[in-house]
Amino acid sequence: MTPEIEAQLAQLRDIRLPDPVGWWPLAYGWWLALALVCAALLAGRVYARWRKQTARARALRELAAIPGDDPQGFATAVSILLRRVARRKDALAAQLSGKPWADYLAQKGLRADLASYLAEATYAPGGADTPTDDTLRNAAAHWIRRQT
Repeated sequence: MTPEIEAQLAQLRDIRLPDPVGWWPLAYGWWLALALVCAALLAGRVYARWRKQTARARALRELAAIPGDDPQGFATAVSILLRRVARRKDALAAQLSGKPWADYLAQKGLRADLASYLAEATYAPGGADTPTDDTLRNAAAHWIRRQT
């Protein structure tokens, strides 16, 4: 080798590796995946809220449509409606009847006297302690709003 070539070889440096690839900034595909996940989460929350609002509105419409001409029939229909609303959150609520059903309603926010009346109205004859339809309807509407 000539001295010129040896001088040029001495000036050469070792192979330089590139810097490691960083995780930031993200590639476009990751941004798209992140946007899709956020959109799916948002859509899930909106759908759940819409279903909850729809169930509440449907229950309140059914409550308003119950005729109040027969106090015993009205109380039975309200009790059935409240049982269906309660079943959405607690599947065991459909199995309750009598005093346990009254206790469940009272525990979830219905006045104790109205809860016991609803639990017994199907089987007991109407008496002097029968609440008015408006009182029962308003209490049931309030209970439905709190439960859904």
